[in-house]
Amino acid sequence: MNEDASLRADCARCAGLCCVALAFDRSALFAEDKPAGQPCRQLDTDDRCAIHAQRVQRGYAGCVAYDCLGAGQLVTQELFGGRSWRDCADGGAAMFTAFAQARQVQEWRQLLTSAALLNLTRHLARRRLALLARLMRPAGWTLAALAQTADGGMRADMASFLHELRSMVPRHALSLK
Repeated sequence: MNEDASLRADCARCAGLCCVALAFDRSALFAEDKPAGQPCRQLDTDDRCAIHAQRVQRGYAGCVAYDCLGAGQLVTQELFGGRSWRDCADGGAAMFTAFAQARQVQEWRQLLTSAALLNLTRHLARRRLALLARLMRPAGWTLAALAQTADGGMRADMASFLHELRSMVPRHALSLK
């Protein structure tokens, strides 16, 4: 559905951030518990999944289902110059924070891009474009700009836009049958 390559994960250009930064609980989706900030035991020293081709069979279907929306390569390549979290004096803490922030920004971009497919009012269409413009950085992101965007007023503005967008959908369309 989405033609924007910057909203697609490219694991080859990432340092396994989702395999370290995220926590997961033992369940049908994950074979074991893993706290946030600890590398998955399947992550090799080159920041690649040692069981990539067998993730589902080995109990890691949650990894297959997860999509960082390009946040991993944005953080690894654009913000940290291709370095791994292993190379960071803080053990990757700054990268993991940036990854969470970038994932939020990418999710907002995806929502706003998808909203273009809806029959929006002029007001909502203008609002969508204005919000999307705030999330586009032609000159690239900095850690400060990413933090300010993800943690600043954008969250409230997106919530307001989505609330207004929801009001366009008839109530009966939202009920489960």
